[in-house]
Amino acid sequence: MKRPARAAPSVASTWNEKDITAIVNVSAGYGVEAGAADSSTPANFQTFPYDECMGLEVNVRGILFDYGKVLSLPPTPEDWAALRAIFRTSEATFEQLYWEFRDQYDLNELSGAEYWLHVAQRTGVVLTSAAIDRQIELDNRQWTRINPEMLEFARHAKASGMTIGILSNMQRDMLAAMRRQLDWLCEFDAQLFSCEIGVVKPARESYLRAVEAMGTAPGETLFLDDKMKNVEGARRAGLQALLFEGDRKVVDDYLGSALSR
Repeated sequence: MKRPARAAPSVASTWNEKDITAIVNVSAGYGVEAGAADSSTPANFQTFPYDECMGLEVNVRGILFDYGKVLSLPPTPEDWAALRAIFRTSEATFEQLYWEFRDQYDLNELSGAEYWLHVAQRTGVVLTSAAIDRQIELDNRQWTRINPEMLEFARHAKASGMTIGILSNMQRDMLAAMRRQLDWLCEFDAQLFSCEIGVVKPARESYLRAVEAMGTAPGETLFLDDKMKNVEGARRAGLQALLFEGDRKVVDDYLGSALSR
């Protein structure tokens, strides 16, 4: 099977650095999940080794960013230790409890107080109102340290003519803290947060509402997220998508000449 010419228009792949192969649509400018080709895959999709996809021209008009661990830095071990200290649980137990009720919190189905009371109930700890306020403050703080490299990347993408947006599973307490502290949020052309739109990733609707707000087609939009389930959800919705684990070079290599230097 021949590799598509580098000069061919609208070549896109959906690989990430862990994929062995990538499925490339050589005409329509969008991809499907790497390794997912089967009898239902359209004929214009072809599979190529990962390293042969490097440098292919991609058709990207918009970049959609997750917030946590993409535009923000990840919480430190010290952050997590401070957040779980009141519960006197192991790191693994606390992490499981922290995420167990998170979708309900992010959908605004639970208030901040209700969320932390759910966590506390599982550990047998009684939280005062002051303790709940402290947990919310610590939680907001650990997610509001910005990744300056990726913010610069987003600004560069916009200056190059791309549309930029944010799609994040986010609860109201943290979003309020972000809007108080982060004056650069308004630089993004579209901002969609689960507590406001009533849907969480990886639901297909979340991605389609985001690209609609951005004014870009799904196949012309690159999505970056630190969770593979959300990357896969974006691919199923027709977006190009990359798993982001802190290395901007992965994104730069994928975009190649699509983003002017």
